[in-house]
Amino acid sequence: MSTIHRDVGHFVCDPDGGVPVLHLDEPADLVRAIGKLHYLCALENRAVYFCGQAGLYGGRLVPSLLREANRILAFEEAVARRQNLEGYLSGFWDNDYRRKYVADGPCVEALLQHYGLKTTWLDVVDTVWPALWFSSHEICREEEGSISRFLSRPSAQEFCYVLCLSTGKNPKLGLGYTADEDCEVVDLRKAVNSVFVRPHCLHGCLMRAVDGRTNYWNLVQDVIRLRTDKVLCWLGASALTS
Repeated sequence: MSTIHRDVGHFVCDPDGGVPVLHLDEPADLVRAIGKLHYLCALENRAVYFCGQAGLYGGRLVPSLLREANRILAFEEAVARRQNLEGYLSGFWDNDYRRKYVADGPCVEALLQHYGLKTTWLDVVDTVWPALWFSSHEICREEEGSISRFLSRPSAQEFCYVLCLSTGKNPKLGLGYTADEDCEVVDLRKAVNSVFVRPHCLHGCLMRAVDGRTNYWNLVQDVIRLRTDKVLCWLGASALTS
């Protein structure tokens, strides 16, 4: 990870994996830091995305399909899971409903990530407040017969983190779909109809590496660390952030 110079906050080495982070305490400092990142990336014709996390997990950024508990899958296991997923998706949802509401390309897998399927994609956003929400909340799962419910609650962790990622602004390859030499991005606000409320509510974009790797940490440009209690105070209790 190449850390971009900032005019606000201070750099520290976070104990979770020894990752260098920019620690910020004020909303205005967050706005300035993100603004400078946007500016510097724009000079290189690159777009900026954010991923909110309650921890750094030792400097690992692994999609749900390619991890098991705290373990990154071995190469052979990862290949087998990718093949199984591709086989499942190739025969899945091939009907008029899908063709009416979902664009072609990799959008079905990316969409199903938002509804609980383990995939090769990472959830990212291009505006920071959803990332702040995910960084400061924990998601718990409740089983009720054959129904699973996902509930949120404020994180008990002292710190929360916003990972800043960037990618080249290449011409689109499909509706809401772009790619460069490092990664590909799907913007579900453009790729799927708003009958799917969740990705539109969450400003849902997804990103994945294109070279078959399991750890996507090389896509991280910078890491911002914030106090969880302060972020919860900034977000408040609006219906749009609940």
